[in-house]
Amino acid sequence: MDSPDPSSNAFISAVQSGTTNTSRITVTSNPIGKSIEVDLRIDNVSSGFWAWSLPTISWNPEVMQLTNVQEGSFLADDTGASALFIGNSPLLWNNMLGEIDGGLSEALSVASTSVDSSGVLATLTFKITNYGNSSVTIAGAFTVANFSQAASALCPHTTVACNSASIVVLSNDSSLQGFPSWIIATIVIVPLLLVLAFLWKKKMAKMPSK
Repeated sequence: MDSPDPSSNAFISAVQSGTTNTSRITVTSNPIGKSIEVDLRIDNVSSGFWAWSLPTISWNPEVMQLTNVQEGSFLADDTGASALFIGNSPLLWNNMLGEIDGGLSEALSVASTSVDSSGVLATLTFKITNYGNSSVTIAGAFTVANFSQAASALCPHTTVACNSASIVVLSNDSSLQGFPSWIIATIVIVPLLLVLAFLWKKKMAKMPSK
């Protein structure tokens, strides 16, 4: 059951690591094989909470693959208490479908609550495997105010707005942007083979016949 608290204007955003910028993330300069980090950060928190959950996290598996999930500092470091973080096991990462099974969630180990108004909940690391577009989509986020609410049968919670990220992986050559790597390789290699074949044929024509 959602909390009726209208004063909560918190929101969670997927942003380029180390920034608060929710605009498009563009990756260039020989990006294939490189890694990109995306922070899942929460902002505008008006009152502390005991736990958070982000059930839906997805991406385009044809463009990038998830390689690491790191717990953020917002909840545990915020209070000085330990926390249980769920979702950082590679067994939960489905790079075939591009999603984390069950999403991410975290709860404090004691009956305490967060005190900061903003911070990083988690950091995702992706390996870029192809050119193209990939949204890091997040949805369904909510927080649980305290331990007693979590222990109740109804477990009331407060929904949190989500802002997804748009990642664009570009080639250095703008004319090749958005093409799969095998097509780009074909465009480059085929003309080279034709030139080599022409030079070989020309060389053979100049050789004296026996």
